Amino acid sequence: MKTEDNTILITDFYNAFQNRDAKKMAENYHEQIEFSDPAFGTLNGPEAALMWKMLLRSAKDLRVEYQIHSVTDTTAKVHWEAFYTYGKDKRKVHNRAEATLEIADGKIIRHKDKYSLWKWAAQTMGLNGLIIGGTTFFRKRLQKQSKEMLQRFLNKQK
Repeated sequence: MKTEDNTILITDFYNAFQNRDAKKMAENYHEQIEFSDPAFGTLNGPEAALMWKMLLRSAKDLRVEYQIHSVTDTTAKVHWEAFYTYGKDKRKVHNRAEATLEIADGKIIRHKDKYSLWKWAAQTMGLNGLIIGGTTFFRKRLQKQSKEMLQRFLNKQK
């Protein structure tokens, strides 16, 4: 695919994110998508699209901003920021992420989001997150809980 087409693809994906349109986001994913981030670890295929559906369904006050840093015939790099309220304590979160995307057959086939799990935990959990948010123990536990939550969501979709 040409760089111009890939720019349209990436813009379409992040505009859908801004509009909380999980269906449109999923349309931009390849059927063999591999997604990874600090909270979920690695998700493959339909799990990745379902994750966005689950997250966006509960994102009542989500605001997303993004900047495309580079696009080639096969890759893209995007900086994005999400602003939202989290949990029963209604904590304000401002998450800053760097996305690396690989493109094949006109779709996103690999999507890796990197952000500071420690900073995210500190914002969502307060002092406890500040203390344990940067540990391997916390990352593994969060990924396990996130995948279990996703599985429960998947089971409700059937």
